[in-house]
Amino acid sequence: MRFPAALSLAALLLVAAPARAGHELTFYPSYYPQEVDVRFVASPAAAAALFRKNALHAWVGGDPFTPGAAPPDTRWAESLRGFVVLTFPRGAGAFADADSRCAAGVQVARALGERAPFIAHPYPVTPLHDDYLLHADRVQKAREHAAGKAPRVRATGALAQALARTDVPTAGRDADAVLEELELSTLLTGASPWVKKGWFHAWLLQSSAAARAAADDAFRRRVEGDWRTP
Repeated sequence: MRFPAALSLAALLLVAAPARAGHELTFYPSYYPQEVDVRFVASPAAAAALFRKNALHAWVGGDPFTPGAAPPDTRWAESLRGFVVLTFPRGAGAFADADSRCAAGVQVARALGERAPFIAHPYPVTPLHDDYLLHADRVQKAREHAAGKAPRVRATGALAQALARTDVPTAGRDADAVLEELELSTLLTGASPWVKKGWFHAWLLQSSAAARAAADDAFRRRVEGDWRTP
């Protein structure tokens, strides 16, 4: 049986048609990274004006809108700004050992409760870190730590105002402990591959300058192949 040449050619073209991958913008909002524009915006007020003009799609920083003035299609995402830490300058007296200092920290956190201008968490690796589950057992152990004697605390700003509404004793330069905020940006001065990991934030938060110098030297010798012991 013979088929017309035109029909045979059409059938061949249909069989050979390539199958192309889809580029649906609704499903791949970041499929074209070269079209993403990242720029500096001078202030939250400037960011709010750009939002209203639909010239800005995302903003990293404080609230650019006054309370209740955000557009109805605006959504929020929380991120880690920093840590609020209770530091004991002198390890002596009732707070000479680490366990008593931890117990004092638990007492201060419980006394602050909902008055605190922060989210209390017993461990430096938080749920905002992607490696949080790797530390879950240590987080639970820290959460179950018993409260102890409250120290005399020195603080400033919003932290001092929150302390004033509790029964935690306050003091000046002779305080047993200092309650202060350390912003994450002050800790992250380098660009290491683990810059976003919780364990690295905890290390920067709790380690001494000498320990950090030793770790940096060990890392340098590892990447440079210098295996000889100094």
